[in-house]
Amino acid sequence: MDMTLLAGMMIQITEGNRGMNGFNDVFNNVVIHLKNDHNLHLNISQIKKRLGTLKKNYKQVKALLEHSGFVWDSTSKMISICNELCIAHITFHLEDLRKLTEQHDLFDESLVVFGDNYATRQWARSRGSRD
Repeated sequence: MDMTLLAGMMIQITEGNRGMNGFNDVFNNVVIHLKNDHNLHLNISQIKKRLGTLKKNYKQVKALLEHSGFVWDSTSKMISICNELCIAHITFHLEDLRKLTEQHDLFDESLVVFGDNYATRQWARSRGSRD
């Protein structure tokens, strides 16, 4: 279900429906997409709650990747780190052990949905419009 939810959000992004304030205007479209295409009957509050959980996970992985020597391996869907650096990090941050040893199958999709860089249609012009 998480991949379906993120896919629905990615569709909204590719259609330019993500504004400067996030997705406040597009949750109804996602509800309709999930219902029509995947027969999932969710309401907006359920979607927001699940997205909150996915965003929290994304931020935790992203924070780890900001450390020197921590890199994303898109093939294995894991954080790649040398053993010595991992042991040194875990010594002081035991709570990160699970994030460093598990796969994060939805990280690439989460990067699109929750990442800081995105395009909006704010400055879009039609072919015929000229300044």
